Amino acid sequence: MAVQHTDKSALELNTEFNDPWSIIADRFNVKVDGLQSERVLGSAAKLNIVNVYSGLDLYLTAYRKEYENLFQTDWKNDPKKTPIDKFRSNIDVNDIESVSNINSHILKLIDYYRLVRNATVHPSKENRLSVDRFFKRESDSFVLIRNQYGMVSAPNSFDSLNFHDAKLFTNILLDILPLFEEKLDPGDKRLKETIPLKTWSTQAEIRRKNYAIGFLRSEYGISYERCEKILAY
Repeated sequence: MAVQHTDKSALELNTEFNDPWSIIADRFNVKVDGLQSERVLGSAAKLNIVNVYSGLDLYLTAYRKEYENLFQTDWKNDPKKTPIDKFRSNIDVNDIESVSNINSHILKLIDYYRLVRNATVHPSKENRLSVDRFFKRESDSFVLIRNQYGMVSAPNSFDSLNFHDAKLFTNILLDILPLFEEKLDPGDKRLKETIPLKTWSTQAEIRRKNYAIGFLRSEYGISYERCEKILAY
């Protein structure tokens, strides 16, 4: 009966309807559009952003530990502050922002995706308002980022997030995090102090030197030339 009705109704429906099948389904109380591709893709994009931010969170934890080890001081860790504000409390972020005019806007975008993460993982009216207000307030910064990265499809508002947002988030982190790593350099004297020279005390001098250079290069990514300079300190 439903098939017969469908055949007849399909001819009678006006052409203004984009999806005549959903109209027919409604008449028989049949649900045919439970999953919409836009909603599925939007949800996937939010989860991708959450995953990228989780990676950033792990990076910040490792950064804090390395900072405390190299500079032998406690990291100021106010739980009420955002990750970027925590950086500002411990290192000179102004130096990073001055490297390129776009960096200050990138830091704002990282903060935006942090709010996206919060609104996704902890959905609430307050978190949703925070992310929406931030997006509107920083719209000029996001236009500059679109121009810098040649992207038209990101960043987007919370309801329009897509795969390109996750991709952009990843790209800006790859661009700016190395600048934060440069702030971890405590100088040649302190770097030499971190070398476990006693571990190789029974080895010949040339082997101790090679081990020390290997340690510096693998642990801190230091060039061979600078390793030579550190060992001669």
